[in-house]
Amino acid sequence: MNKSKVLPILLVAVATGTTATPASAERRAHIDLAPELGVAGPEAARKIGGGLALRPLPWLEVGLSASFATGRFVFSSEEMASAALVFHRFDRIELLLGARAGHARFTDRSLMGTFSVDFLAIEPLRIDVRYRPTERIELRFAPVVPSAYYAEIWAFSVGPELGVGVIF
Repeated sequence: MNKSKVLPILLVAVATGTTATPASAERRAHIDLAPELGVAGPEAARKIGGGLALRPLPWLEVGLSASFATGRFVFSSEEMASAALVFHRFDRIELLLGARAGHARFTDRSLMGTFSVDFLAIEPLRIDVRYRPTERIELRFAPVVPSAYYAEIWAFSVGPELGVGVIF
């Protein structure tokens, strides 16, 4: 590679604070557990989800996730895309500020019968704290995750999430 091509690459790497290329971007898989408060009415639903994420830049994480929740009479599923800014304060602790958007389906099976509703799902402000006890494992905690659902009316839920991630 000649010098005229190396200099612009080095300048871009220094300006963005990284020498990572898309081929060396971090990939992550995670599983999360959460109570789902608000959408299922007075009864909280139990939620489990997972996803894949990519860090094309050290300060940006994008991903896809899916989750399922079940309560006494309700079942829900969500498929979401996400983007977050990553802040590194300490070696092993990160703070992520981001948002998610996607599709949600709620099914209610009560004494009145069964019905399903498809919603636009939005998590407008998601704050995650992540701790890496090792290089490849991360513990994930989102203290409050507000979610909004729209299908000609609005529905809301809020709750914490706790999870484990693997970096590969």
